Amino acid sequence: MRNWEGFVPILLVCLFVGMVALLVVMSNYSNEREKRQTVEDLIECLNDTSISANVDELIITGGHCNENITTINFGGFKKLKNLTIEENSLMGVNVVKLDGLKELERVVIGENTFTRENGSFVLKGCSSLRELRIGDNAFERFTKLELKKLPMLEEVEIGRNCFGEVDAVNWKGMKKVESVKIGEGSFGAKGGSFSVQQFQNLIELEIGNDAFANFDHFSLSDVPQLSSVSIGNNCFQNVNKVEFIGLEKLESVTIQRGSFLGNENATVSSMHLKPMGVMIVNGLFVVRNCPFLKTMTVDDDSFSHYKVCEIENVQGLESIAIGRNCFSSADLKLKGE
Repeated sequence: MRNWEGFVPILLVCLFVGMVALLVVMSNYSNEREKRQTVEDLIECLNDTSISANVDELIITGGHCNENITTINFGGFKKLKNLTIEENSLMGVNVVKLDGLKELERVVIGENTFTRENGSFVLKGCSSLRELRIGDNAFERFTKLELKKLPMLEEVEIGRNCFGEVDAVNWKGMKKVESVKIGEGSFGAKGGSFSVQQFQNLIELEIGNDAFANFDHFSLSDVPQLSSVSIGNNCFQNVNKVEFIGLEKLESVTIQRGSFLGNENATVSSMHLKPMGVMIVNGLFVVRNCPFLKTMTVDDDSFSHYKVCEIENVQGLESIAIGRNCFSSADLKLKGE
């Protein structure tokens, strides 16, 4: 009996390991089947028998492949370098995977593609990818966007009204990216979190009108080359904390009308206002230790519920313009040499 009691935990561990191994095998099998099916589907819907897993360039022409395809996995195109999906294509697809394509350098996706709801777009493990461009109204009702392990990516451009149902944009470690541009109305339907971390070469961040309209978190960290930040009208309306601290290359900040309204009943914490601890405030805007900042513009009705506006050690500041109804509940503090 005692020997049996000692055997039970070992049996349970073996069963657990076996179940995990089985799930991995099943997942790999499903993934490989998706890859093969994608090649077959594209040959059929494009009526192009020259398509094979060995092509280095793939163009899905406009208005094609809109029926009978719900999942597309490009992982079978191991030699693919350039992928172009033209407008009004693949409109019925709600699962898109670009994973582990080591040769892929450029992805261009046209407008009005991937229009189904509750979709998922995964782009990861593409170690040579340099350019990602997505046209207007693509992925409009998708709920998931994953960009990860893209060490050579230099440019991200997302058009208008894309990814409206996505509630998290947390990008990290894309060290070569120099420019991020998000078009009007994108990521606009849901609340969520926006953060950019460890983008060591990022120079320009541009957000169009009404993008991220309902998001409640905005964060930039480890972006030492950032020079220009431009936020359009009515963006990040539920965000209660904005900090630009220690950005030594930052030259221009423009925040247009009605952005970062804040919530008058919300509280946020910051280590940057109280060296010995955390200060709790209702709405916090801090610009500090940005020695080359030249111009800062905040248009009407932005930061309307913020309680703290602190601008410190911005020795190069030449112009500051704050519109009507901004920081209406705050004391403006300007400090520096």
